[in-house]
Order: sequence, then C-alpha cells, then structure tokens
Amino acid sequence: MGMVATQQQLQTLHERWHDALEKVSLHDAGDRFLHAILAAYQESHRVYHTIEHLIYVLERLDELSASIGREVPPAVILAAFFHDVVYDPLKGDNEELSALWAEDSLSQMGAYAALITEVARLVRLTATHEATDFCGALLCDADLMILAEDPTRYRAYVEDLRREYGAVPEDIWRRERPAFLEGLTSHQLFHLTGWEEREKRAEANIEAEIASLTAD
Repeated sequence: MGMVATQQQLQTLHERWHDALEKVSLHDAGDRFLHAILAAYQESHRVYHTIEHLIYVLERLDELSASIGREVPPAVILAAFFHDVVYDPLKGDNEELSALWAEDSLSQMGAYAALITEVARLVRLTATHEATDFCGALLCDADLMILAEDPTRYRAYVEDLRREYGAVPEDIWRRERPAFLEGLTSHQLFHLTGWEEREKRAEANIEAEIASLTAD
C-alpha cells in the first residue's frame, strides 16, 4: 500500500516546490501540478518510491549543497520532484515518461524553454545515473545516496524495493537484481568529489546484497 503523506511532509514539499518556482519566476503557478505529482508518489503500488523517497532526495541535495558551498539550482529541485513521478516497477520507460510529464507540466505553467529542456534532461539522467555536469551529478548522487546508508537502513531499502517488485518471481529477482547491481558498480557511483567513504559503504552494501542473492 502506498504511503499517505503527513501534513508536515506535504507542507515541506509545498514550500520547496514554490521556492523553486519563485526562483524561475513562475510565481504561484504550480499548485495543481504539485497536487498531481504528490498524488503520483502516493500510488498504492509504491513502497520505496514514495513521498519519503522524494523528501530523502531533497534532503540529500541540501546536504550536498552545504558540503560544497553551492546552492542547488532550482532546475535540480524541480527535477527531483519529477524524477519518479511515473513509476511502474515492471516497465522500463519510467524516466522517459517522467521527463515527458515534466515537460508538459512546466510548459503549461509557462516556464521558459531552456528550463523545460534542462529539467527533462536531468530527469532522464536518473535512468543511468551517469552525469558529466554539476547539476546532473547533484541529482544522480542524491538519488543514489541510499546505497551508502548504514547496513540496517540499506536492508530496509532493499526490503521495500522487493515489495514493490512483488509480482516478480523470486528466481527471476535473484537473477536480475545482481546483474543490475553489478551494472551500477561497473562505474563510479558518486560523481561529486569528497565522497570516497560513501562510495566504499555503497560498494560494501551492494556486495553484501549480491552475496545474499547468489547464495545457495
């Protein structure tokens, strides 16, 4: 069952959304679009990709911003809101559909073309989490930071993810999940400098999960 957001969470997200819009001169243009986004994150089939995940990504963006002394650009905040707005665990085009949702919503809000293009580009990057620019690195690193949490938190994330993929038979999950994880670790997980310890923690968590999935 999808998570129902608390009033405090909704208020926090409302403030972050409108703060980002204000910075790109979209004054009070987006309430109905925000409502649609938050409704999507509360869909009944979601267990991990929920309002809590959205808040987690925004908090990690704040953490990254503070650590490097640079403000998070509003396009990155907006991309965070849209990045998992479409989420079907059995489909492979979630990021593309989320990017199209962002393009349509921002266009209706009257956003300028360069902003629409940038937000959609950032959303599409979360399909592979491979970024070569600062804004892309911010969003991708924040989205993947769950991999570097302590082992207990990481296991909770994996359990939630498995519940989202409940329709996938166990034998297929045990075959496909390690392949996905190995793909992640085939390149550096985090793009911003200074995160070597987190990279090591993430690699340790992933190795432990792969071991548990491939054990007889």
